[in-house]
Amino acid sequence: MLKLFVVSLGILLSLNTFAQEDHKILVRDKVIDLGKIMGEEVTPVNKEIRLVRDDKSPNNVVIKLDYNKLKKSCTEYEIKSKTKKAVNVNSCDQVSSGTSKELYNCEVKTFESFDILKRVCSKKGMILKNVSKKVRVLFLRSVALAPGATEEFSIKFNQKKINSGKVNITGKVENSASLYKVNKLFNSVIEFKAK
Repeated sequence: MLKLFVVSLGILLSLNTFAQEDHKILVRDKVIDLGKIMGEEVTPVNKEIRLVRDDKSPNNVVIKLDYNKLKKSCTEYEIKSKTKKAVNVNSCDQVSSGTSKELYNCEVKTFESFDILKRVCSKKGMILKNVSKKVRVLFLRSVALAPGATEEFSIKFNQKKINSGKVNITGKVENSASLYKVNKLFNSVIEFKAK
C-alpha cells in the first residue's frame, strides 16, 4: 500500500512539473497562437506564460489569444404574430378611349387580412461570446545573446470580470544576466528594453 502511495505521489509530482513546463514557450516564430487561453472553462482570464528567448528568437513577436466574455442579451425567444387588417380599395379602370366622353368602371376590391410572424425576446440573461486579442512583445532594444544563452520573460493575462472584454497584460523579467526596463503601451504592447 505504501509503495502504491509513493508511486502515485511520484506521478502527481511529475505531472505537476509537466504542467508548469507546458507554459514555457521557446520563441522561434513571429506569431504565437495560444488559442483559448482558459481552455473550455467559463471563467475570467488569469494566466501566465513564460517566453524563453535565445540568439535565434525574433525581435518582434505577436501573441494571439482567445478568451470568453459574458454579455447581457436575450437568451430565449418566442414567435408572435401580428394581424394586418383587411384593406378595401375603390379601383377604377377606364373603359372608353378616344371619345370625348371618358367612362370608368369602378368596383371595391378587398385584400384579405394576414398575419406577420415576428421573433421577440421572452427572457434576458447572459450569453457567452468569444473575444480575440493580440499582444505585441518587443525585444528590439534587448541585449544580443550569445549562442546557447537564454533569457526568460513572463507575460500575465488578467481579466477582472468575465463580463468585461478587457484583459490586462503585464510583463516581467524572470531570468536574465542583463537589466531590463519593462514598458507597457496601450495594454497591447510590451517592450523589454535593456538598461
